[in-house]
Amino acid sequence: MSLPISSLTEAHLEAGILWIAKMSARDKWNLTDEDVANLLGGIDTAAYQNMKRKAAEGKPLTMTQETVERLSLLLGIWKALQLMVPANRQDLAVSWFNKSNRSSMFANKSIKEFMLEKKTIDAMYEVKEYLNYENWETSFGDSGVSSDFMSDREQPADQDRELF
Repeated sequence: MSLPISSLTEAHLEAGILWIAKMSARDKWNLTDEDVANLLGGIDTAAYQNMKRKAAEGKPLTMTQETVERLSLLLGIWKALQLMVPANRQDLAVSWFNKSNRSSMFANKSIKEFMLEKKTIDAMYEVKEYLNYENWETSFGDSGVSSDFMSDREQPADQDRELF
């Protein structure tokens, strides 16, 4: 369930910026500050660096609705990647962001390359939708995950769902 932008608090914005800064590390998504600024809507790199500094210091942040939406999409992409892999192989969720994809949509580009080349919010929505519905084996080939990994995945015994 996502919150309307008017319901987001400073803590939400701060957490989002600190998260993308962490995910940008060389051992994760390997994004430069310029890459992140582009993914957040082509904002100025210095503006992104200022957001990181303010978030780290717990100071108020200001973002446009589009920047918040793009940050939310990146979080959704990360969530979709995590849901595709066994709990003990989260490294795959990290590496698949940078791994070339055989799907015709990506044309052998990685998720990262695809989004940075397209530069549109629509491309981010395409990636998120693709990850939510596609099969990793057909897209990435040998993933190092057996076809029965879900049977061994640790799941809570009872999962209560919200009633609609």
